Amino acid sequence: MSESPTRRRSPWDVAGRFAFVALAVGGLLWLLDRIGWDRIADHLQRVGWAGAALLLVLGALEALVDAEAFRAALPVPVSRFYIYVANQTGAFVNRFIPLETGEVIKGALLSRRAPTGDAVVGTVIWNYVFKLAKPMAAVISLAAALLFGDPSLRGVALWMIPAAALSFLPWAAMRLLIAVGLGGIFTRVVRLLHLPVKDPDALVAHAREVDRVVRRFRHERPGAWRAVLAWQVAGRIFSWVSYWIAMVLLDQAFDLATVGMIWTGFMVMGYLIAVLPSRLGTTEAGGFVLFDILGLDPATGLTTQVILSLRAIAVNGLSALCLPFLDTSARAAAKRPDGAAAPPATPTEPPAGA
Repeated sequence: MSESPTRRRSPWDVAGRFAFVALAVGGLLWLLDRIGWDRIADHLQRVGWAGAALLLVLGALEALVDAEAFRAALPVPVSRFYIYVANQTGAFVNRFIPLETGEVIKGALLSRRAPTGDAVVGTVIWNYVFKLAKPMAAVISLAAALLFGDPSLRGVALWMIPAAALSFLPWAAMRLLIAVGLGGIFTRVVRLLHLPVKDPDALVAHAREVDRVVRRFRHERPGAWRAVLAWQVAGRIFSWVSYWIAMVLLDQAFDLATVGMIWTGFMVMGYLIAVLPSRLGTTEAGGFVLFDILGLDPATGLTTQVILSLRAIAVNGLSALCLPFLDTSARAAAKRPDGAAAPPATPTEPPAGA
């Protein structure tokens, strides 16, 4: 039997990841102290309760749209609300634990309502399409910035075009690897150059398996494929609007189109942050760095990311609190003397876009 892809990490690896989280949080606190706690408090006061409520609603809408995309990707019907809660619970865990534990929890939760194989397929489809939807949304936001944004920042927006193009690379590389049959060449190049890839053969095999699943899904359910892509692009548009609202609350000089350029920068920076052991602390510090590069106020960039991170924690956490109330029938069946399980409470309508 081949080695499981979820190999047990060494204690040193685990300790190193948690040490990175501690350093990232420490660096964030240092940046906040450098900006000044009085200024941070002033920014939070500008948001106010009404602004916080609006951002929470937008965050919930973005999460619901992502859940709809996940539902369309699943081969079997599952409750929209259950998918929403499972997805947000995994995101909540991922934000604090730097070991991809949230993805494991998400898969386990979906397996309660769908066969494990279908849950895996849905997760693969959702993540695969996400690699295409995110850069597509970045192109839309960057085009809006170039056409309608602040003319003084148009030159900066032009520099974003190569970055937006490179954001398609993770998706395009996987497609090219399979379509042209570069798997063997890739493996040999990795070995020749001694690149830091632990198991290139397994990586190529995984890419081929993902492509097989995606090709079958697109052939058998083209409507669902388009629905997954459309819902995910819509979710990223909600993210763009959330950044605009947050930044307008801090500084009314920002317009939606100009924020489209800034959101593109955040999205591209997200790819760099994704290779780090944790998003906690690094995402917020990324706002400071991006605004400094763009010649904008770094304090506004940092505060924007802090506000939206707090929003994400609130949306994820409040959604996760609903989890204990979604499996009451299964727990009741387990307590019955005969142990007979009640029929699963899944809806009868087909997935969206099917």
